Amino acid sequence: MTWKGINQTLGVIFQIFTGSKKPSEMGGVIRIGKMTADMAGHGFFVFTVFVALLSINIGVVNLLPIPMIDGGHLMFQFLEAVKGEPVSLRTKGYIYGVGLIFLFLCMIFINVRDIMDLFIKK
Repeated sequence: MTWKGINQTLGVIFQIFTGSKKPSEMGGVIRIGKMTADMAGHGFFVFTVFVALLSINIGVVNLLPIPMIDGGHLMFQFLEAVKGEPVSLRTKGYIYGVGLIFLFLCMIFINVRDIMDLFIKK
């Protein structure tokens, strides 16, 4: 079940980047909270499976090579191992800055979308 969750998460990320899934289908903390409440209403087993899959999803996303999250740190460790010396602090600073801006923009986009979904009836 863990491998299936990892494959599904990577598949959805790939689909978003290729355009076959809309980024608006992603959910932030508001949508996750709503889904968690919905799953809790379906019983303990369904709720537990949902929480496990959510944990797997967050873990996979955390390992993506985006600066400022764990995958970005691993990417720098890999580059340092291949290069034989650390990446310059100036370069790291620029890359981390871009990564931070990217993460903030993603968080704003996703959370604003969740808030709009709360107030706009479909």
